[in-house]
Amino acid sequence: MKNTSNGDDDFARPISPEERDDLLLGLSICPLALCVSGGADSMALLHLVAEWAKAGRHGYRAEFSNSNDRVASCDGGPAKLPQPVWLDGVATREDLDARGGPAPIVVLTVDHGLRAQAADEAQLVANHAAKLGLPHQIIESDEAPPETGVQDWARRIRRRLILELLQAEEMRYRDLRVEEAGRIPRLVVMAHHLDDQAETVLMRLARGSGLVGLGGMREWDYLSEEASAEAGHENVVPLMRPFLCVPKSRLVATLRHEGIEFIEDPSNADERFERVRIRNALTGLNAIGLTAEAIGRSARRLREAEESLASFEDAWQAEIVEQHGGLLGEVEFAQVMSKGRFAAIRLLQTLLENYGGRARAAELAQVELLFDRMMDGEFSGATLGGCRVQMDGDCFDGGRLRIFREGNGEGLEAVRLGTGQSVEWDGRFQVTSDDAAPGDVEVRALGGAGWARLKREVDGLDELKLKAAAMATMTAIWRGEEILSVPYLDRLLAAPEVLSKAARAWAKWRPAEAGLFKAEFLAAGDVMAC
Repeated sequence: MKNTSNGDDDFARPISPEERDDLLLGLSICPLALCVSGGADSMALLHLVAEWAKAGRHGYRAEFSNSNDRVASCDGGPAKLPQPVWLDGVATREDLDARGGPAPIVVLTVDHGLRAQAADEAQLVANHAAKLGLPHQIIESDEAPPETGVQDWARRIRRRLILELLQAEEMRYRDLRVEEAGRIPRLVVMAHHLDDQAETVLMRLARGSGLVGLGGMREWDYLSEEASAEAGHENVVPLMRPFLCVPKSRLVATLRHEGIEFIEDPSNADERFERVRIRNALTGLNAIGLTAEAIGRSARRLREAEESLASFEDAWQAEIVEQHGGLLGEVEFAQVMSKGRFAAIRLLQTLLENYGGRARAAELAQVELLFDRMMDGEFSGATLGGCRVQMDGDCFDGGRLRIFREGNGEGLEAVRLGTGQSVEWDGRFQVTSDDAAPGDVEVRALGGAGWARLKREVDGLDELKLKAAAMATMTAIWRGEEILSVPYLDRLLAAPEVLSKAARAWAKWRPAEAGLFKAEFLAAGDVMAC
């Protein structure tokens, strides 16, 4: 249903050009992908960004290098990706140059196929984008909607389709041998507003969320899809929500002021959906002062507190990880307790995420229960979040907490690694092959049998007293049943200054190809060579 009014919004103020410029300032140097459904919030985003760009506020301009160097291979992506229509007719580098490089702003609409009117609504967006001179693409869902959990499904499918389209754009540039100097990735822009933020916080409050969840949506964030064995790497693009401090009423007022039509999705009034029930309840809570503005203000303050706490934790966590690289995390439990229950549980949760790989992440309530068991003083070990958690010694008298990947390496993925490629393995390591490396190899866990074989063949490895269960889950490069490289041991033993018995034996044993492979431990978003 098209609309140009929204009841009480008649009394809201439109967004002025000065406010618009302040809200959109963070978008000024990036190529943009606007997510526009046809609703009031996203249509306001479309028109405000178009006006802002027309006023000369969008400073992004593509500047290409003239390098003819080899571009990294794009092999390993999804077999079939949607193709960006704004690159139709671009077959050569010269074609792209003639268009001025990558499009500064593109508009994306996802048709989930949930309603018969969706195609007409997507076409409405296309018509507006065309009038504004912006390339537009409708992305149709390639999955049938489920019978339940429709809104969660819609969010997931929308995220995947947008990520795949932008990945296809990057792959096209690489196929064209385009390497932009200092290239900035395309920034996804969504029109979530203050009312959305308040609803999100209340939904999370109902689930008992902690500090991170009650901080609500972030203005700057990432749109991501986890790596898979097929893709070989995590698909991530930056995301911005410039309207999180703006009530929806002001976005509607802006459209009404300009006489711009928009869509009212009937599902926004369907109380089968949790968000709609929360939205209706919030209307009643306004009478006691629990407004969207008040909830948004609290969310901002909680988010600021969380970010400050995280900055203090980073150095502590890095020190823990640095001790053993990607092998395991180890810390004296008394040090954990000294930080207080809240900080200790956060650290424990982060270490579980670091070492748990692609296993299902532990829920906060599970981590809290695990910590309370440790505080009982009788704890010796547990498994959680894809990790083994062990206590060596007395919890309160020098006992050391160790966390490492669960299992004996069995069941972990095997990923093909071609010459000059880079793949993510088990969510813990980014593994890279040199241009001179053989291409007929796989990234697999070393395994218990592999570690036992190395200890038989390399004199002195036993003396290192490395934890066998943790070593079994470490990255190894295999050619058939031959171990070509164990990057962790290379880092530990191959340095020229290491003169131990094991280092000398390792230098003699390691195959000539071993140095052509590298692995980096992905510790909480940071990278550590190992």
